[in-house]
Amino acid sequence: MSDKRTLVVGPTPDYVEYIARRFPGRALFLLSYAIQEEHGVPYLSPPDWFESDLDSVDGCLGAVREHLRCHDQRLAGVTCYDCEWLGLTARLAIELDLSFSTPESVKRSQNKFLAKRIWARNGVRSPKVELIQDGWQTLQLVDRFRSPVILKPVVGSGSELMFKCHDNSDLTSAYRMIQAGLRARNRMGWLGTMERDSQQPPATQLIVAEEYIEGREYSADFIIDHEEITSIRVARKIRLDSHAFGTTLAYSVPTELPGGVPLSELVIHLKKAASALGIVNAICMADFIISLGRVSMIELTPRIGGDCLPALVEMSCGINTIDLALDFAEGKPVEVPSAENWKHLVGMKLLANEAGTLAGVDVSRLEQDPRTLQVQISRNRGHRIVLPPEDHESWRLGHVIFKARPGEHLAEQCSDLSRKFITTMDKHYDRKQSLRIERCGRPTQSAGPSA
Repeated sequence: MSDKRTLVVGPTPDYVEYIARRFPGRALFLLSYAIQEEHGVPYLSPPDWFESDLDSVDGCLGAVREHLRCHDQRLAGVTCYDCEWLGLTARLAIELDLSFSTPESVKRSQNKFLAKRIWARNGVRSPKVELIQDGWQTLQLVDRFRSPVILKPVVGSGSELMFKCHDNSDLTSAYRMIQAGLRARNRMGWLGTMERDSQQPPATQLIVAEEYIEGREYSADFIIDHEEITSIRVARKIRLDSHAFGTTLAYSVPTELPGGVPLSELVIHLKKAASALGIVNAICMADFIISLGRVSMIELTPRIGGDCLPALVEMSCGINTIDLALDFAEGKPVEVPSAENWKHLVGMKLLANEAGTLAGVDVSRLEQDPRTLQVQISRNRGHRIVLPPEDHESWRLGHVIFKARPGEHLAEQCSDLSRKFITTMDKHYDRKQSLRIERCGRPTQSAGPSA
């Protein structure tokens, strides 16, 4: 009997380790050359993984088929946890006759300008947007939008290179920083996978201006199965003014929606937004704002939410969304605990407050706090930290799950707990020694993925 696996495309090392340890023999990991070279896979055996150039669909397809043939394996499904490789996953799914969102729907969801234009045409409320093709076009945007303006790349993670602008000076500065950031990231291969049309400028100028909507921001995971839609979780986002604009510091679950918005109404919005993008059978993540009792869609993508959300949801209700994504890919039924079975918890990212090379972390005061339930550190000594706006990933060092004290503002409690997380930097640390340590073992706190 052949070995049946679920193909997991382009996972980060923490996801690989979590899935491999929790479900040995269940997944087949398609890794990039860069990930394998930098981190290694000491906890995997040869049948569990293979590597390829993830920028080449044909190369990946050939590598998949060769691996399946050599190890007498078959595929039960395919899934992806990283926005960067959703397009690749969609094209592999077609060639391998597996169920996944179509390449066209992935392209629409990844394009922050195109998605909102499609939503506007289909009666889905979202911020008004304008595509920016040159610096002169940013002038007077505040007057035209009659509100502050958000400038950000057309593609990329939600908070990456995102700026709130109040006047022409802000707009000019933000435009230049985004252009410089896009050039530094050298993501032309990724940008090239987007759906192109006559309205789009060259890749180095893919910037969108978006209306700023004042309100509370939320995140949701849900499953859409044609006419059926299942809400997995809704989380309230918590932000601090001291961090880069758009940075979500923490999530709170479960949550009640403000303004008397019932969950049933939100579900209708999610279904309509997904269907408009052509997503009809997928496990999805959505970001939205509720303002004056109205839901406005910000982003929607066919993958589960990341950061500390999988660990938070598991501690709150007993299910892990990473597991759910595997179940969905394999066509298994998904069951979500009823609302009364969820514990009110908060998941907060542990962020570095200075750039440099990580020498160590001190979580003793954080662990001793009576609110703390779990602390996970996902970076090793020698990890190089670059702060936003240059980099929105490397400063994430782990997370803490805690039970908030009633009657106190969540933002204040997050700020208090953040001060109990201490980092030290070592400018003279040997990076080669660090890589050897990373290949031989992971951090001791490893309850699950954090990114």
